[in-house]
Amino acid sequence: MEKMRAIMDTETEMIPNCEFSSLEEVKNFERENDVTLPEDYAQFLFEYGGRFTAEDFYYKPIHRTPRSTEMGYGFVNYFYGTDIVQNDDSSFDMFKEDFDSNLLPIAEVGGGDLICIGVQGEYFGKVYCWIHDIWITEHTIDSVFLVANSFSEFIDSFEYCESV
Repeated sequence: MEKMRAIMDTETEMIPNCEFSSLEEVKNFERENDVTLPEDYAQFLFEYGGRFTAEDFYYKPIHRTPRSTEMGYGFVNYFYGTDIVQNDDSSFDMFKEDFDSNLLPIAEVGGGDLICIGVQGEYFGKVYCWIHDIWITEHTIDSVFLVANSFSEFIDSFEYCESV
């Protein structure tokens, strides 16, 4: 996962108190929150925790989303660490209820939209972009768009782009 080091903003400090101190702590998080994380994402949480992305790095989703740039890219502002469940913006409880615990919010993309990872069933391991304002009357899986078939594929899709 060499590419992760390139896309993570190492100039800006990590989000305070948002890192996992060990892989065992990540496993404890899974047990406490009744989720199973894909191995590549669990490793990412341990190595990087909550951190902003480097400037001018964008991901290329396998399917365009309503928020994709004209050139088809998407942006991630920061990845959650331990604040997945503590951050009001992540709406962890809402996702557990409204998406039947299929998705876990893992990153903020700005404007209230989130990157999520599948944590069970047919969604497991896949990465989605949740568009918050598509919901009309109730939360449905129709408001999420597949951006990668795995977390590793998602990270590999990032490119340095000065203008998108």
